[in-house]
Order: sequence, then C-alpha cells, then structure tokens
Amino acid sequence: MRQHHKRTILTTFRYIKYTNLKKEIRGYGYSYSFKKYLASLLLSFLGILLAGKFFHLQIPYIIGLGLAYLCFFPIIIIRQFKYMYEQQRFRDVVNYLEQMMYSFKKQPKIIVALEETKQLCEGRILELIDEAEKAISSPGAVDDLYRHALSCIEQGGKSGRSVPKYIKYHIRRCERMDRADISLSEREKKHEI
Repeated sequence: MRQHHKRTILTTFRYIKYTNLKKEIRGYGYSYSFKKYLASLLLSFLGILLAGKFFHLQIPYIIGLGLAYLCFFPIIIIRQFKYMYEQQRFRDVVNYLEQMMYSFKKQPKIIVALEETKQLCEGRILELIDEAEKAISSPGAVDDLYRHALSCIEQGGKSGRSVPKYIKYHIRRCERMDRADISLSEREKKHEI
C-alpha cells in the first residue's frame, strides 16, 4: 500500500511539468493547450487568493494552499479528461450493444449484425468490430469461430461481455428471447419519455 502511495505522489510531481501533462491527456484522445493550462491555473490561484482574503488567512497560509493546489492541479485535470474518455467508451459500448441486439434480432446472422452495427460505431469499438469481422471471414483452426471472433470485442471492454452471451442464446434458440424483448422494450420506453 505504501509503494502505491509513493508512486502516486511521484506521478503527481511528474505532471506538474506541462509536457508530461499534455502527453497524458493526449493519451485519452484530447488536447489541452498551454493557454488553457495557464488560464485554469491563474483562475484557480485567484480563487485561492480571494478565498484566503475572505476567510482572513495570513499570507503564508494562502501560499501554502496555493502550493498544495499546485501539486493536485495536474491530477484534477487528468481525472477530468479520463472521466470524459471513460464516458465516451461507455457510450460506445452501449450503442454497440443496442445496435447489435436490434440487428441480430432482425436477422439472426452475426456477420450481418456486425456489419450493421459497424455503420453506427466509431473509435476503438469500430476497430474491435473490424477485428471480429476479419476473424469470421478468415477462419483458422478455431473450434468455435463465432465465440473466437466475438472475443475480440469482449476483450476490448468489460461491458462487451454480454454481447457474445446474448448472441449465443439466440444461436441456440433458447428461451431467453423474452428477456431480450423486455430489455429492448424497456429501452424504447426510456427513449419515448
């Protein structure tokens, strides 16, 4: 536990340097200009100064607050971009699941459902669908071709795990079709409201 805490502190200090911060944010697919960085930092320091004056803090305490904030500022910025990135990934997976369910229900062929779903997806999920299509179109010595192909998507995100199960149930024509109807009708009701 202590090693993790030390690493977090060292990482925090590493991100005080703008180039390291910018590199990390770019890893999430966003850009953060130096102008925005400085403007955010200056506005934050102004807020700390005004709050310090409002609460009648002495200058050394205000400076201490400013330095503490300077240490945490990069982590706050990174977490905001990470949050936006995770939200986008979640929306991509939800869109994928919905479209895959609708497409597969309309025509129970995995390759057709993947093709229709691919038209509405973008980003990393689109790359994963391409991998799955390639795995289906060029079968190797794999016992369960579709399970292998859909595992490409499954490994790309934790939420993708329900898709192969959903399709497997339909392929075997089990009784869980009612469950899919319920989830789809619930989803449609939510969109109507």
